[in-house]
Amino acid sequence: MPPSLDGTVAFITGGGRGIGRAAALALAEAGASVAVSARSEDEIASVAAEIDAAGGRGFAFAADVRDAGAVERAARAAEAALGPVNFVICNAGVGGAAGPLWDVDPEAWRQVLDVNVMGVVNTVRALVGGMVERGQGRILHMASLVGVRPSGGVVSYAASKAALLRIADGLDVELEGTGVRSFAMSPGLVRTEMTAGIEAVMDIPDDAWVPIERSAALIVRLAAGDGDALHGLMIHAEDDLDALLERVDEIRAKGWYALRMVRGLDDPAPV
Repeated sequence: MPPSLDGTVAFITGGGRGIGRAAALALAEAGASVAVSARSEDEIASVAAEIDAAGGRGFAFAADVRDAGAVERAARAAEAALGPVNFVICNAGVGGAAGPLWDVDPEAWRQVLDVNVMGVVNTVRALVGGMVERGQGRILHMASLVGVRPSGGVVSYAASKAALLRIADGLDVELEGTGVRSFAMSPGLVRTEMTAGIEAVMDIPDDAWVPIERSAALIVRLAAGDGDALHGLMIHAEDDLDALLERVDEIRAKGWYALRMVRGLDDPAPV
């Protein structure tokens, strides 16, 4: 049985479909009030209506994460409707143009960075200050293993996800002592509208895909505070959260689950 999230008010960007939608419904089922935001007004309205129909509290506000003013308006509207937000999921993202870096249109690069990086910055600016003032909250950044592995053909997306990891752990350092925690999460390879293009051009075995329900279940546990000891790190949806918590001291000592560099053979400590 999932933990109870009574009293939790969640705000999700990119909440109209895919992982964002699955997370919104799972959080609401666990008792959270959920605000969903995205550019597609009809999709987020459908998610909010589904939450309301099931007896929960849903709220939808259309906003483009690239527009700081729009995100600010969405945040204030959500808090007016549902109460102070204490769980944020930065989920909005785009995959970008595929191909060798030298062939990709610079404007396609700009779009990826504007959505995947600046969209997170805009969301943090709109909501985290309030959580700091109240002394409680969690912010989850939807990252990817592509951000820590060399990945040709999708360099713009990989670069944006590497930046996201640095935002997540840097923000967590800045939040030390405030009662607010920052995490990153990798959902793995999930069948969504974004990954449909990958599946169309690549032969991906069925067992490589991660069920979207895994992400939703992990997000509920993180919202409940079950993973607070892992703040600042990246958690994979296929990981056993309880096993990670049992080894958290070792994980931190060895620099696992974080964006790190090993300096050399004679000094292998991660930095």
